[in-house]
Amino acid sequence: MGTLSQRSNSSSVDYRAMATRDRLPNRRTFLSAMSAVSGWMARPPWLGSASPAPRVDAASTVFYSQPAGDQNLVRFSVTGLEAPAGRLRVYDESRRLLGTAGVLRRDDALYGELWLPLLGPSRVVSELEAPGVRGPWRTRHRLEPHRKWVIHLLSVVEPRSAFEELNGLPLFRRIAQTALYRSQRIGANPLPSLSGMAHLDHLPLLRAVAKHTDDAQRLGVPVATTAVSEESLRLSSSLVQTLIGSGVRTAYLPGEPEPFQWLEGRDGSQLLVISMPPGATPEALGFRLAANIMAARLEQWLSTSPQFLSPVYDRSVAVVISSGTGLAAESVHRAVSEWNLRYAFPAIVPADSEALIATLETTRGGVIPTVFPRQANSLEIPQPSTIRGWASELRDQDARRSREIVAVLAQLIEPGSEDLAVIASEVSALVDGTVVFNPSPFSRSEFVRLSDGSERVVTDIPGLGYAYFPNSREGEAASWIEHDKGKEIEGRELRARVDPETGALESLIGLSDGIELIRPGSAGLNAVDASRVERISSSQLPGVATRLTVKRWSPGRGTVNTTITAYNRLPWLDIENDAEAVGDSPSRFKFHFDVASPAVSWEVPGGYEEAEAPIGRLDHLRWLRLALPRGAILMRAIDAPSASVDADGTVISHGSRGVNRYRIARESEFDSPDLAWQFGWGTAPMLCSATDHINGGRLPTFGAVFDVGRVGVAVLGILPARDGVVVYLQELLGVRRHVTIRPGLVGFGTAQPVDLLERPIGEPLIPQNGSVAVPVAGHGVTAVRLSELELNRS
Repeated sequence: MGTLSQRSNSSSVDYRAMATRDRLPNRRTFLSAMSAVSGWMARPPWLGSASPAPRVDAASTVFYSQPAGDQNLVRFSVTGLEAPAGRLRVYDESRRLLGTAGVLRRDDALYGELWLPLLGPSRVVSELEAPGVRGPWRTRHRLEPHRKWVIHLLSVVEPRSAFEELNGLPLFRRIAQTALYRSQRIGANPLPSLSGMAHLDHLPLLRAVAKHTDDAQRLGVPVATTAVSEESLRLSSSLVQTLIGSGVRTAYLPGEPEPFQWLEGRDGSQLLVISMPPGATPEALGFRLAANIMAARLEQWLSTSPQFLSPVYDRSVAVVISSGTGLAAESVHRAVSEWNLRYAFPAIVPADSEALIATLETTRGGVIPTVFPRQANSLEIPQPSTIRGWASELRDQDARRSREIVAVLAQLIEPGSEDLAVIASEVSALVDGTVVFNPSPFSRSEFVRLSDGSERVVTDIPGLGYAYFPNSREGEAASWIEHDKGKEIEGRELRARVDPETGALESLIGLSDGIELIRPGSAGLNAVDASRVERISSSQLPGVATRLTVKRWSPGRGTVNTTITAYNRLPWLDIENDAEAVGDSPSRFKFHFDVASPAVSWEVPGGYEEAEAPIGRLDHLRWLRLALPRGAILMRAIDAPSASVDADGTVISHGSRGVNRYRIARESEFDSPDLAWQFGWGTAPMLCSATDHINGGRLPTFGAVFDVGRVGVAVLGILPARDGVVVYLQELLGVRRHVTIRPGLVGFGTAQPVDLLERPIGEPLIPQNGSVAVPVAGHGVTAVRLSELELNRS
C-alpha cells in the first residue's frame, strides 16, 4: 500500500478517463472503492456527521426475584443513539461483572432489563457497546432500591351475591364452592347498609351484622373479618363496637386521611381502618389479564400513587380488596399463585385481618394513629315524612323488643306463646286486677291506664318484669275533673306556668332549689312561631296529676292542641303537641333553656354521643342531656328524634304532622350517673293485661325474668337462641367490672359468653348458687347465652 501510494503521488493518470476507456476497474480503482465502503460502514448515514454522546440511565423497580428477593429488576434506557440495538455490561465498583443485558430499540430509545443484587443504595458502572459508539461507553449509576411490597389480598363478597351464586348450585357443587371460599379466605361483607342506621334501637344495631350476613351464613360462607364500604363514610363509635363485637377487625373506607388508623370504641376496642389509593381492586390492577399487563399496572399503582409517595407513608404494605365470586374469584387466586412464582416481591398474600395487622406491627413505619370516632354534625334537616318514618320505626322496635322479653317467660308457661295474657293468667291474684309489664331494664314507676279504665301511677315495677295491681276500689277517683288553678301546674319536682298569649311555657322552676330553667326574655319552652292562644283549661286527677290544655293557632302549623301534665309522685313534666298539618311543612318546637354553650350528650344506637353546642343536627333515641353548672336538663322527644341545639341553649325539635310528645326532667349533681338512661328507658310503653278471675297460679304477684345487677347496666334485649336465650348487657358508667345475673322468674343451668354473631367466646361461666358473674368492659356490650331454662314457681 505504501508503494502504491508513492506511485499514485508521482503519476498523473486520469483514472476517470481510463475507466471510461477500458470499462473495467483496475486495482487502484478497486482499492479506492473499498476504502470508501469501509468509511461508510464505520459511520452509517443514520448517525449523521456529528452524533452526540449517548446517555445511559438506570432505574430500579418494585420487582424482586425469586426465591429470596435478593435481586432487583433494574431497567436501563439509552438515548442520543440511533442504533437498532446494543449490549450493556454492568459491574460493581470493584469491577466485578454483575450481568449483561441486551438493549433493543423501542420508540426513541434503547431499553433493557437486568436483575441486580441491591441490598441497599448501590453504585454500579454500565458499559455500552453499540454501533456508532467508539469503544465501551461507561456510565456510573446510583441505584436506590424500592420497598419490598407485601400486598394483602382481602377477599370480601357481598352476602346477596354469594347467596345467589351458591343457592343456584347443586348440593355437592355448593359444598365444594363453600369449601373453596374458606380455603381462599373469602368472607361475606359484614358492613350492612348505613341508611337509617342512626334510628335503629340498640339491639337491631348490634344484630345488624348477623341479619345482613344471614343468607351467606346459612350456606356456609363465613363472615369476613374485614368490612368494606364503596363510599366514604364516618363510622360512629357504636358501629365500631358492633363490628368488633361481630368479629370484625378491619374496615376498608375510601377517602380517609390516613392509610391506616385505629378507630377506638368507647369500650377501648379498636378497629383498624384502611384507606388505599384508587384502583385497589383486582379488576383495576389486571389480575385477570395477561401477566405483563398485570405487572405494568401493579408497578404503576405502587410507584405513582400519591399516598404511597407521601413522606409520611413509610411502609411496605398495601391492600387490594377482591369482591369476586365463583369463576372470578378462582381466576384472581390463580393469578396470585402464578404471580408469586415469578416474583418474590411485590408478594401478593391472600390474607385476613389478623395477618394484615401482624404485618403492620412488624414492618417499619410510624405508629398507627388512634382516633375516637364521632357522629358527623349534619346541617341538613330531614323531611317531615322521614321523621314520621323514623318515629314509627322506633315505636315498632320498642314493641318488638317488649314482645321478645315477654315471650321468654310466656313460652316456659305455654310453649309457642308470646302473649302477656298467658303470664297474667298464671299470677296468683286474690282479686281481679291488672298485670303491668315493664320492658325497660330499670325498675320504674309510671302513669298508666289499667285494664279497668282507671289511670294511676304504678310504682316500683321491676325492670324486665311485672307487678300485679288490683282494680280500683269503690270511691277512688278514676277520671279527670275540671281544675281552677288557671295557667300554672306543679308536680313533685317542677312548677310550670304557661304564657297566656303564646301558649309556650314562660316559667319552669325546680322546686328543690328554686332555679328557673327558661332563659329570661326568650319565647319559652315548647314555643311555636307566631302562635296565639285561643283557649286554656285546667284539669286534675285527684292525688295523681294536674294538666293544662292549651289550644293555639299558628300561621305555619294551623291549630296546635297542647297538653302539659305534672305528676304528684313523678319527677318529670310531660308535654304533648297535636299539630294540624299545613302541607307537609315540619313542626318546629323550640325549647329555650337557660344554659349557655351547653355540653350536649344524647343516646344513639349502641351507646351515646357528646358535643359542645352549637350542633346543627343530632338524631337521638330516648334521651337528650344538656349539662348545667350543677346537674343537667334531661329531655325526651318521643315522636321527634331529630333536633338542633343552638349556642344559647335552645333546643329546636323537628317534628312532623300529628302528635309530638316530650318529657322534661331535672338531674341533680347527687343523682346516679346513669340517670339519663333510666329517664330515657322510662318512656317505653308499659304492657297491661287483665287478670279477670281468681286462681291458684304458679307465678308471684311481681318479679323479673332475670335479676341483673343493674347499677349502671342496661339489659338491651333478650333473644331466643339454641337451647335458651341470649342476654345483651351494656355497661353505662365506663367501668370495667363483673355484672351478676341471678335467676328471677326464670332460672338457668349454664352460661356461655358469645359474640354478636352468637359464637362462643372463651370458657363457659360456672354458676354459683344459680348466679353467674359476667365480665363487662366500660361502655361495652356483652352477650351471654343462658341455657337449660326453667320456670321458678312461687
